[in-house]
Amino acid sequence: MELKIFEGNSIKEALDKCFAYGYKPANLVLVTLLKKSRKIPEQWYDTSTIWFKDTGEIRDATKKELMNIEEIYKKDGRLLILGDGDGYGLCGGSRIGDGGRFVGVRNDE
Repeated sequence: MELKIFEGNSIKEALDKCFAYGYKPANLVLVTLLKKSRKIPEQWYDTSTIWFKDTGEIRDATKKELMNIEEIYKKDGRLLILGDGDGYGLCGGSRIGDGGRFVGVRNDE
């Protein structure tokens, strides 16, 4: 598994970079495991795990949803972040324009 950190001035920009280089953004569980095993630096990361405010549903986003993340935010969906510690929270509150940082994953299989 190949890992690369992608950052941008917005969540959308960071996601676009990740996909452009052939990676997929890691979900909350994988980012947690990578941090605990010290395979990535100890800092906050956005994840590809979505929380929907109206239903309370938490699940991994599809590539199509992530590529159209603005639509998810319009429907009160939010990406979860993993903070500097072990906690997680909403990505940028309700603002999609906040900076983004994703762990991109690529399998060489």
